[in-house]
Amino acid sequence: MGLPMARNLLRAGFPQPDTEPVAFTTDLMRKDASLAEDLAGRLGVRLPAVAAAVGVLDEALRDGLGDADIASVISVLGDRRQRSRRSASSTT
Repeated sequence: MGLPMARNLLRAGFPQPDTEPVAFTTDLMRKDASLAEDLAGRLGVRLPAVAAAVGVLDEALRDGLGDADIASVISVLGDRRQRSRRSASSTT
């Protein structure tokens, strides 16, 4: 799923994200991801998708989005995309 499609899905579910009640915080999602990583480690299982999600969640927490709804992480993905585009254009 590309970023524009994800953004459209989030807009459909959260038409006014600044006024919608928080359903599930980024902090709680990060805690759950840690639990999954811990269990996977004990079982010797690799979870690359969880590892990628943890990177995004940690960035969201650094940006102060811990108490925000998990849907707010879309802003982190958008920021990453913009940085990537700027980096690509500066190397050409």
